[in-house]
Amino acid sequence: MAKKMKKQNITLFDNYDGYNFDEEKAALIECNPGLTITDEMVWDSIREMEDEDWCNCKHELRDLFGDNKVIVSGSAGTWQGNVGAAKMFNDIESAVTACIKDCDYIEVVQLPDRLIKVCSSHHDGTNVFYIKIVTERGWTLYDNWDFNYRTKFANLTEYQILEKIWNDSHYSKRCAAAA
Repeated sequence: MAKKMKKQNITLFDNYDGYNFDEEKAALIECNPGLTITDEMVWDSIREMEDEDWCNCKHELRDLFGDNKVIVSGSAGTWQGNVGAAKMFNDIESAVTACIKDCDYIEVVQLPDRLIKVCSSHHDGTNVFYIKIVTERGWTLYDNWDFNYRTKFANLTEYQILEKIWNDSHYSKRCAAAA
């Protein structure tokens, strides 16, 4: 019987472990014999690599989500502890920007179930968010709730309506699989 392959996370970006200064310096020396490589040159090279990795991540996310509206759900790390949070966004880029605001360390992963997970750390704690596509029905439900149209969900809080959208496959769905 053939073994079933375990699906793995696909890391789109991760700077938690940083980039290895010594390895990068050695690579720069090897590529530039006779040139004196300064620490500033190494840090510039590392910054360029991280910028390129981040641009590649954003490009991959745009491919996975297209022009769709998205919903984010998870927890925000604060100095008072973790707090549940959810919000809708017009596009994936604005969602990720909000998820990583004021954070130095970022990890963006596509889980085997096609959820996107964004972990980001700052001086008060770590945020852990998940992102899905909002369907047309989900956006209509939220819009009707937001403008207080007569719906059976009018008495829900914003967090409750966002939880409903997150938890119902009629209102939200996972993105495509990464290549």
